[in-house]
Amino acid sequence: MCERRLPRRSRPGRHRPAPRRGPHGRWCRRGPCRRTAGRTAARTRSRHLRRRPDPRAQRGHGSGPPGAGGNRSHGRRGSPHRRLARAAHPGRGQGAHGPPERSPGGLPRRRRDSRGGSVRPLVVAAHGTVSEAGRAVIEDCARRAADLVGAPWRVGYVDVCAPALADVLSEADDSVVVPLFLTSGYHVRYDVPAAVARARSAVVTPALGAGRAVVEALGARVREALGAPGHVGDHIDALVLASAGSSLASARAEVDEVAAMLAETERVPVSTAYLSGPGTDLTAACAAHREAGRSRLAVATHLLAPGVFLDRARRVAADCDVLGVGAELGTHPAVSTLVAARYTAARLTQAATRT
Repeated sequence: MCERRLPRRSRPGRHRPAPRRGPHGRWCRRGPCRRTAGRTAARTRSRHLRRRPDPRAQRGHGSGPPGAGGNRSHGRRGSPHRRLARAAHPGRGQGAHGPPERSPGGLPRRRRDSRGGSVRPLVVAAHGTVSEAGRAVIEDCARRAADLVGAPWRVGYVDVCAPALADVLSEADDSVVVPLFLTSGYHVRYDVPAAVARARSAVVTPALGAGRAVVEALGARVREALGAPGHVGDHIDALVLASAGSSLASARAEVDEVAAMLAETERVPVSTAYLSGPGTDLTAACAAHREAGRSRLAVATHLLAPGVFLDRARRVAADCDVLGVGAELGTHPAVSTLVAARYTAARLTQAATRT
């Protein structure tokens, strides 16, 4: 039995040390009785093992079976069914499937490939345009290329509009930069490498250049403009390849190479014209064909997206009375496939050098 119950003023308070507690809830100087110490410890353990009520159950959101009224409690962690649901859908509570994981810089976190390695982000470097339709075409091309390789993607511009390529690369570590340019002009040779040099572990691929995919897209766009299947040479006498233009002779030589490949593929004479800078303009190129007796003409636009140059090409072509003007190339699947191929080649090369 407990001895000598303490007076109320001697009970544990703010400034007095707490004496030991007896088995019957009374404060004793000598502690609990030895006869009841075992039963007291058992009751204490049982009391502490009782589970605390789930506050969600009190609000009618219990995890019990239907019809239980929400009064069953499974502790702080919830029912086993609720825990399994959270494990299967970790994004619950933040939308239907949860928001996409993003890195601190805003770029989506890198995914994992089939071998467990992280997938490097794809950053498409483009020229830039004031046309909203032009930017939409560039971003759609980048998105389709990223879907082919299963990588997160961003677009950075080197001129005219934002976001700037350097700002995008500052948010994307270990990225693969694909210049979305048809020739290796000033921007590809100077602006893109300068932005990549300031980035963290970024690599840059060659531009699209004079590839078979570009020639395929050019021929398809001209056939669409003419509304005729088969080879372009079956419907016109000559074709003019209109490019944006460049101050570098090497870039203009790439346009000549594309024209030669297009002439071989479509079985039609092809000449080059430039919408800016040095070289033959579109009006002079059409006049030269007509002087040679080729009256049925069409224009293939060596351009990726709508903008100032495409509008100029259509306006000049209308004045020259041509039969058709090809649309932009950025919406053709062959171009996004070429971007994906550039990304894959750079990634495999980088992985081989690291091993």
